[in-house]
Amino acid sequence: MDLKIRKILVCLSFLFLIQVIPGFSLESQLLKSNFSEENYNQVQTVFNKKVETAFYKNDASSSYTEVLSNFIKETILPYLESKESFLDIGAGPGEITNQIAPHFNSSTIVEPNSLHKEKYTAQKCTVHTANFQDVQLKQKYDFVLCAHVLYFIEHNKWAEFLEKLHSCINKNGQGLVVLVAPRGNWHKLRESINPNYSNSALVEKKMDMLNIKCKKTPNHNTFSTADYDEFKRIVYLFTITDCFTSLQDFKKLTEGERNSIFAKIDAFIEDCRTDDGRYEAICEDDCLLFSVRT
Repeated sequence: MDLKIRKILVCLSFLFLIQVIPGFSLESQLLKSNFSEENYNQVQTVFNKKVETAFYKNDASSSYTEVLSNFIKETILPYLESKESFLDIGAGPGEITNQIAPHFNSSTIVEPNSLHKEKYTAQKCTVHTANFQDVQLKQKYDFVLCAHVLYFIEHNKWAEFLEKLHSCINKNGQGLVVLVAPRGNWHKLRESINPNYSNSALVEKKMDMLNIKCKKTPNHNTFSTADYDEFKRIVYLFTITDCFTSLQDFKKLTEGERNSIFAKIDAFIEDCRTDDGRYEAICEDDCLLFSVRT
């Protein structure tokens, strides 16, 4: 489970991004991904840098993965009645998984990218190299984590996905879903491209429909870099991934429509340029926490 970085590391088919973003090349096809391991490392390097965050007022020097890990450790784990079992849906390279799993007696990881399997360091760890929808899990878990995965699931299948996730939680256990929030300038960009793009408000509606009550915690992060190509790579990947579930959806657009989207993203990037020549973007996420009570 890896927050914004998860959106790349879950990785579904966006071959066109490799063609239009500097620094991406197709070296190997990883399951449903068209990004190479080098591509993953480039993005992971960016998001393991220290970022300015309002998640914790006194934690401004933490990386994005550290911030969410700390949130889980301080806000969720102390209040679990049992720490017998942990399920991470879409664990990616395990940046957060490896911090949370040691708090449980056993862990189960569902991650379609087989290249990440060797990165999970927790003992008593079971790994399913598959999509969550296709895995038959034989037990329930005290804590279930699903961060930045739903972008890759068609909206008409969200209810089924969330219902299955909820059914995997033990009584008195908790689940956490993390997704971008419909707030801020980046939201305005996404909304201008696709008014129905994947975001936390849509997840809340699905949960309400399923009668799953959740508590929302906003997460406000500022990403900053002096490297234009690095910043462009991140903004293109996240924006297109948020707005289009699959490569097929994007390819349905005309060339003119795609070029219009690229122009909007480029204008957004230019607006993110600071007076000292750096590039900064504020990313708003929501952590949706829910419980299964007896």
